[in-house]
Amino acid sequence: MYSKTRLAILALAVLVLPGSTPGSASAIAEKEPRAGTVGAKPMIRFVGGSEEDHALAEWAVARFAKAGLELPPMVVEFAGPALDRCGGAQATVRLAHDPVLVMVCWGPPFVMLHELAHVWEAQVVSEEQRRRFVRTRAGVVSWANPDDAWEAQGREHAANVIAWALTEDPMVIGRTYPNDRESLEAGFLILTGRHPLHDEGGEPIMFDRSAFDSAAAERAADLRSGIRSGR
Repeated sequence: MYSKTRLAILALAVLVLPGSTPGSASAIAEKEPRAGTVGAKPMIRFVGGSEEDHALAEWAVARFAKAGLELPPMVVEFAGPALDRCGGAQATVRLAHDPVLVMVCWGPPFVMLHELAHVWEAQVVSEEQRRRFVRTRAGVVSWANPDDAWEAQGREHAANVIAWALTEDPMVIGRTYPNDRESLEAGFLILTGRHPLHDEGGEPIMFDRSAFDSAAAERAADLRSGIRSGR
């Protein structure tokens, strides 16, 4: 488990993560992966990284399992602190790779949960769920169009909401709004049909709806007649 203090630091890191982009497996072939497990079921192959890095990834996968959100087999490559390996971000997901490749340059708990949320959402969340979710969010203009700003992509809102719901303690989320507890819980329910874990209570969530006008968001969604997808 990761402490409240360690998780709270991550509020400052949320987030400048690009969307998932297809990539090759050439970087993996150069290194010998180590098998990781969650319970008795192999779920992860690791490339690089320390034992602490591997434990962090296994913790994050276990949080999804505890919430009843099944992840596919994946490779997690710890690429080192140079962000260029991750497209200039802390981490990124390459969904076109089989198995899915999660590239981590700097991977604190929230970032790891955020990336795994991309993996889960891409295989499970329906178009109808996406439409319903987008209508509750501020500033979203597409689900996954890389030409749109990070905070304007529905998948980034979804990954933030899912990661927030799977932390051990609730924390403040930045850049994707609304970020009050009621809205985050409602978004998680739309995406998963479940309620957040938050098994240690934690500190109260800050209410910041200054950047959100729900009526305007719904009008914009209606005018768009849906959302564009870059996938």
